[in-house]
Amino acid sequence: MAPVYPRLLDTRAFRSAPPVTQPFKQRAAASLGAALHRADVARDRRSDTGSPAAAAAPDFVIAAVAHWRVPARAEYLVGTVASLRSLGKVVSTAIITNDAEAVAATLRASGQDATVIDSLDLAARTLIKSPGTVLCVQWQPSRGTHPFRLTWEHK
Repeated sequence: MAPVYPRLLDTRAFRSAPPVTQPFKQRAAASLGAALHRADVARDRRSDTGSPAAAAAPDFVIAAVAHWRVPARAEYLVGTVASLRSLGKVVSTAIITNDAEAVAATLRASGQDATVIDSLDLAARTLIKSPGTVLCVQWQPSRGTHPFRLTWEHK
């Protein structure tokens, strides 16, 4: 499958709305989340023992990585996947990229098994049913997608 290079679009249509026009529900959810986080931090400071559940590694992790493939930065992706595998006992990883074949070849060259999948639907089922897999999913920009959307998502 050939790499995907999106067409250039008029970026003025993709500017985010100012906070005043956001629905009340979104603003309230953000404020509520911040308040609950502050309460958790305050409660954690008062406890002497800390949280033993937070120190234990999870049994199963599913990670999604948005990656814009540039040949000069291949070692960063290999290091990222290796770090993700150390998060838990079993880690399934989906790498959404503009060039899935080349990314899979890079991972295979570094000794990590990687499979190319075209469908996000199939990728989700595979990550759950086959724990420990690394999937390279071909990014399919939809009509009206900003050309830098994939690169912004990984920041």
